[in-house]
Amino acid sequence: MAALTYECRNVALINFKTTPETLEKYLPAETKLDFFNGECLVSLVGFQFSNVELKGVKVPFHSNFEQIGLQFYVRRFVGTEWQKGIVFISEIADKPLLSLLANKVFHENFSTLPTTSEFTEDNLFQHIKYAWKFKDEWQYFQISSEKLSVLIAKDSLEEFVLERPFIYGKYKKDKTISYDISHIRWRIFPTHKHQLKTDFSLEFGSDFSHLKKVHSLVFADGSEVTVSPL
Repeated sequence: MAALTYECRNVALINFKTTPETLEKYLPAETKLDFFNGECLVSLVGFQFSNVELKGVKVPFHSNFEQIGLQFYVRRFVGTEWQKGIVFISEIADKPLLSLLANKVFHENFSTLPTTSEFTEDNLFQHIKYAWKFKDEWQYFQISSEKLSVLIAKDSLEEFVLERPFIYGKYKKDKTISYDISHIRWRIFPTHKHQLKTDFSLEFGSDFSHLKKVHSLVFADGSEVTVSPL
């Protein structure tokens, strides 16, 4: 049985180019950085959660909420093949129980902070905005896109950041925590513009204070997701 199931919707990513040296100390054992066309990427990601269940039991007070995080992309050689995964540097939600579960059970770096999210539409575009409050200062990002979704193209940037069936975590120096993350292939909305008010050094640390120039945007519809320990 899956350890965790939930609805994951309005998945928004703002991607930045960084250096391999920045991420090396965050690499779990036995993983290597994965590159998109030779570029090392890190993503500010937001998504809306609903209907969270742990081993088939609904988690009280976790019906609808948002989560924001900073993640990067790795691969790990298992058996005879490379497995593609993500590593979360830090995650944020306004749910103390979720933070406790994530930190104690899944060994993640999870913080409890005030958060908000808002999905709106106008005549031309749809907009998804994620915000969090750190030390009395609100940080946020917003992506605007077309309203009609399209399929993810093979070998595209969207496939690189979204089609990742594993989550890896750094647990002690020589141990890696691994989880299988399963969902249908998402559809994406062609993006047009963004807004960004984020001081990365406040929540994510001084290693990421250089993340200022946006590399690319991704906005996906999402689906039901299952996360299972390996």
